[in-house]
Amino acid sequence: MRTKQKLAKRLSGFMLRWIGYAQLYFTDLYCPQFTVDEFNKAIQWRNDTL
Repeated sequence: MRTKQKLAKRLSGFMLRWIGYAQLYFTDLYCPQFTVDEFNKAIQWRNDTL
């Protein structure tokens, strides 16, 4: 998961070798605002995309 991005949802070269086939979840919340409910939304999103 990657929290709030102002301009774009991008990784800036972060771990490109290891995430070639990964599914990434982006959220518009900053880390302190990321709650258990938001985490559950991320898990549900992952389950729905399989």
